[in-house]
Amino acid sequence: MTGASAAVPAAPTAREVTADARATYAVFAGLGLAGSTWSSRLPEVRTQLNLDSASLGLLLLSIAVGGVIVLPLSGTVVTRISPRRAVTVVALLVSASLGVISIGYALSASLRSAFRSA
Repeated sequence: MTGASAAVPAAPTAREVTADARATYAVFAGLGLAGSTWSSRLPEVRTQLNLDSASLGLLLLSIAVGGVIVLPLSGTVVTRISPRRAVTVVALLVSASLGVISIGYALSASLRSAFRSA
């Protein structure tokens, strides 16, 4: 040995484990809710964007391919910034993305109706 030993982190307490488990459940529930809101809107999105079945399938496939591409990087990100920060960042990004999509959809609908009436 070189004389310098790495400090061993203390084991988490039962309270910390419970809090971490509840936070994990909350994030999974939130992401499930985000996914289900997207899925329930697919017919409306298809109509709004004038997509045929093949184009909608390609859109959904691109989402899956993006997930497969990013998945190998997730371990590196979690190791580098810690699981807690990674989950927090992803939850915030998903929330912000849904908000931006909602605002964009609302604006496009209102602009379309304004131009139709003009």
